[in-house]
Amino acid sequence: MLAAIFSILDIVRAETLLRSKGILHQAYKPVFLNYKVYFPIERSIPEITKFGGHVEEVDESFFPKRPRRVLSLSQLERVHGIRMPRSLSIVGDIILINEIPDPTRKKEVGDILSENYGVRAVFLKIREVSGKYRIAQWELLSGYGNTFTVHRENNFYFALDASKVFFNPRMGGERNRVIQLVKDNEVVIDMFTGIGPFAIPIAKKCAKVYAIDLNPSAIEFANLNANINKVSPNKLTIFHADAAEKVPELGPIADRIIMNYPEASTNFLEPALMGIKRDGGIVHFYIFVREKSKEEAIKKAREIFYEKTVHIVRNYKILNAMASREVAPRKYMVVLDVFIRAD
Repeated sequence: MLAAIFSILDIVRAETLLRSKGILHQAYKPVFLNYKVYFPIERSIPEITKFGGHVEEVDESFFPKRPRRVLSLSQLERVHGIRMPRSLSIVGDIILINEIPDPTRKKEVGDILSENYGVRAVFLKIREVSGKYRIAQWELLSGYGNTFTVHRENNFYFALDASKVFFNPRMGGERNRVIQLVKDNEVVIDMFTGIGPFAIPIAKKCAKVYAIDLNPSAIEFANLNANINKVSPNKLTIFHADAAEKVPELGPIADRIIMNYPEASTNFLEPALMGIKRDGGIVHFYIFVREKSKEEAIKKAREIFYEKTVHIVRNYKILNAMASREVAPRKYMVVLDVFIRAD
C-alpha cells in the first residue's frame, strides 16, 4: 500500500492536491507521526515531490480503516461482553480514555475501540492532569506511535502532543460559539491559549490577537499551528509568559478577553480586567462549580464573579451564562460572557 508523506506544515496544500487528483484511498484514514502526515493513496503522481512530499510503500495495517458503522460504548459492551469506559475523547488519529473498568482486559478494550472508531492508537490516562502546565501521562493500550497527533476543528488543523499540552476536544462547540461572536475590528487577548484553538481561528477574522501561555510546549505548538493555518504574524502575537503579568503589561487594549482556565480563573480576574479597553469589552470567564444542578452552578458562578470583582469594577453586565457540561458528579463547567466598562 502507498503512503504520501508530507511535513505537517504542508498538510493543507497536500490534502488539497491529493483530493483534487482523486488519489486518496477512501477506505483508510491519514496517520500523524513525528510531525509528518501520511496520506493513504491509490497511486503516485509527480506533483507529490513538487509539494515537498515523497511516497513510501507501507503495510496495509499501517492506516486505520474507516469503519462502516460506529457503535456506541453501550453497544460495544453488549456486543463484546466487556465493560467499556464511560467516555472517551477522539483527538486526531488517537483515542484518549480516563479509566478502564476492568484493568485486566485493557488491551482488549483498546483493540475494540481502535477498530470501532478507526484510529491509530488508544491511550489510557495513568496520571491525572496536574501541575501548572495541566498535562497528563498516558499508557499505550492499542496501536502504535506516541501521543503526537493533528486534530481538525472548525476547519483548522491543530498539531499537539497530549503528553506535553492540555487540549479538550469537547470544547470545540464552545470555541466555535466564541469565534462566531468576534467582530473583524476587535482586539482579543487569549490568556491561556494552549495550542491556539481559540486564538488561531479568531486571528483569521479579527484585527489582532494576543495569545499567552506559560507552558513552553504549548507555545511551540501554538506557533506551529499558526504556521500550519497560515496566520499572519501581524494578526497574532504569541507570548510565553504568565498571563497575570503579561496582560497588565499590554494595558487596556482588548475588546474581548478569553479566560479558559476553569480550575483557577478566579486568580486571574484582576489582571484580566486591566486588559479591557476603557470604553468597555467582553470577558469570557470559565469556572468549575460544584452544585446539585446546572441552574445552581450558574447562580454560584455569578456570585463568585461578583465577589471577586466588586472591589475592582461595578459597571458590568452578564450577557450570557451557561453550564456547558457535568465534568464529574455535581461538578459543572460554567461560562459567563460579561460586558465590563471602567467606572
